[in-house]
Amino acid sequence: MKGGTLLLLTLFFATFCLQFNKALSDETKAVIAGDIVTDDDEYYYEDDDDGDASAHDYVDDEEDDADDYDDEALETAVEEKPAELRVEPPYFEETELQIYTQPEQNVMIDCVAKNVHSNNVIMWYKGKVVIATGQFTMYPNVDVLKNNSLVIKNVTVKDAGDYYCEVLPEKVRMHALLEVDESLMIFCDGKEVTNDTLVLVQGEPHRCECKYYSLENVQIKWFIDGKRAESVVERVLGEQLYLDNVDTKHGGIYQCLADDLSQEPPHAMIVVEVVYAPKVSTYRHYVNTAQGSNAELYCDYTANPSGQAQWLRNRKSLNASQKYTLDEVAHKGRTRSILTVMDVRSKDLGEYTCRVQNTIGSDEVNVRIIYEPEHPQLEDFEVSGSKAVIHWLVRSIQPLSEAVLDYKLAGSYTWSKVSVVHTHRHADTHIWKVTHEMELTPGSWHVRMRAKNTVGWSAFSAQHDFVIKDNESDNGDDDDDDDD
Repeated sequence: MKGGTLLLLTLFFATFCLQFNKALSDETKAVIAGDIVTDDDEYYYEDDDDGDASAHDYVDDEEDDADDYDDEALETAVEEKPAELRVEPPYFEETELQIYTQPEQNVMIDCVAKNVHSNNVIMWYKGKVVIATGQFTMYPNVDVLKNNSLVIKNVTVKDAGDYYCEVLPEKVRMHALLEVDESLMIFCDGKEVTNDTLVLVQGEPHRCECKYYSLENVQIKWFIDGKRAESVVERVLGEQLYLDNVDTKHGGIYQCLADDLSQEPPHAMIVVEVVYAPKVSTYRHYVNTAQGSNAELYCDYTANPSGQAQWLRNRKSLNASQKYTLDEVAHKGRTRSILTVMDVRSKDLGEYTCRVQNTIGSDEVNVRIIYEPEHPQLEDFEVSGSKAVIHWLVRSIQPLSEAVLDYKLAGSYTWSKVSVVHTHRHADTHIWKVTHEMELTPGSWHVRMRAKNTVGWSAFSAQHDFVIKDNESDNGDDDDDDDD
């Protein structure tokens, strides 16, 4: 209304100026006519063909001048009209928008109208339904900002569609098409991670959820490296997958699938990488050598991120020198750190520590250099009826002089001992093969073995178990079956 009032005032002012100028012009003509007396009037005549003078066109130069003056005054009044009174209609520089978003996001649709005045009203529509008038909204998830932009909070697939910003009363409008992704999405700990690589720390708990933003009601299934997730993780509850205590086994490709019974159901994936402290082990906790010989110690480890191995003696780090060499090689998917002690003397005997550390933590294992035989290792055993044949391997540079086998029935407190006579060296190596045969009664048996070289006895091997079956009982069962 304010703009219309200004327009009427402007027109009134222009009309007043025109009338004032015309009155001034008439008065000027009257003064001129009074001062100048002439026999000739301002009329002119042209003769007819008959010679009669007849009046044709009456020309008044003063009136023409007045009309010209009036036109100039009008143009001047229009030109002198204040700029704020010349109102331009509202318009949009961009009338078509297309917006693509993910579910659960907040979306802002701009309404950038030009020449919006105080008498204009902004309306927002979704389709044909009014959702906002000015900053008054009809729905709780919708807001209108002071610059007339529309904000839709926590978008769902139901919010997709056509939106219009309209300027009244001119009914100028802008159209925005909102599209919401309907595919599956994976969230872990509340963050959207679809198609991402997720780095998890060993020991931490995590929860992942597969969300299918569709109006369809389908079953969600989880897979890890192609296997059902239930066989790898502790808990899978519908859309949610729980990693209560992350471990290295949890690394891999995770997929969730919306089982809509189609040949190509919707699916989403993430890659899980587990970072963990080093895991260090060794197959040889005892390393046999002889005085003046070299001793090779090793430890195997895995770590993510990669770790750094360090060998220590009496808590002091060992560096490469004439006495020690250090090396690392890949071995069966792990890293093997090798320490070689040159020209071993009695003072070099004892415990060495392999320690591996990364940014997550550290781990270590101890290895001893000895002159005695190393731990015996079970190579194989054969059971035939009541007879058991057991094969052991013992590493010793020095010749073996004796070996003792301990055995006992399960549940017994004392070990029985038997000396082993059959020993021989493997080719030209320092590995000895020890074999023992024995007759045993039916039952579950435990065995262990140790060996002696020219320096002394080894430690006992690990305990191993085997079973001697009761053949008479089995035969008795067969006889009963025959009687039937």
